[in-house]
Amino acid sequence: MTAENLATTPKGGHRRSYVDMGKFVNAARSVVRALRNWPSQVGKQGNLSQLGGELILGPSNSCHFAHFMRHTEDHIDVPELFQKAGVAYP
Repeated sequence: MTAENLATTPKGGHRRSYVDMGKFVNAARSVVRALRNWPSQVGKQGNLSQLGGELILGPSNSCHFAHFMRHTEDHIDVPELFQKAGVAYP
């Protein structure tokens, strides 16, 4: 399954807590971080519109939780992911 789009949080939709700045500032910060930490990878970023998600996999090849992104700002919040995994969040 490959989900691709560049849409952001729909108007009136729930904006995740990790989205704490505007698009321009976020993009600039990402570019600076990439140049500083992975200069040899610049220009090799792959498909920018490909979406991801989160999976919690357990013993015996079982999937306990799956969340697939619907737009570019749709990762699940970390505390909620820890709760789904049954792990205390620090």
